[in-house]
Amino acid sequence: MVLHSDQAKGAWSFRHHKNWKRISEILSVQARRYGVQLREVVNGGDHLQLVLKIKNRELFNSFIRSISGIIAMRVTGAAKTRALKEKFWDFRPWSRVVALIRKYSVQADQTVQKYLVEAKIFNFKEAPA
Repeated sequence: MVLHSDQAKGAWSFRHHKNWKRISEILSVQARRYGVQLREVVNGGDHLQLVLKIKNRELFNSFIRSISGIIAMRVTGAAKTRALKEKFWDFRPWSRVVALIRKYSVQADQTVQKYLVEAKIFNFKEAPA
């Protein structure tokens, strides 16, 4: 699954040390709450790539809804009384069902990386071959 935001730069970057700690905590707490197993988390600074194992679709939907809202609020400092002027996330979370293979890695999956570049979801500094 991929979550992408063009606004995640500078102090709002996911790789910023404060944000990365917050995001890691949010993901682990919400994963436990909704029964989702986090297999891999890749932090690209302006996007997050997650490999998840889910038990059912309803819990997955709740998990996605909760992490996207909580991450946006914690990173930006937004609240009910301090709303953002623009949407934080560029797209809906992009997901793909993959067969769970031992030693599978998003970083090594050239097919996924190539699709994301072609769909213009985001660009890598060096596009995969």
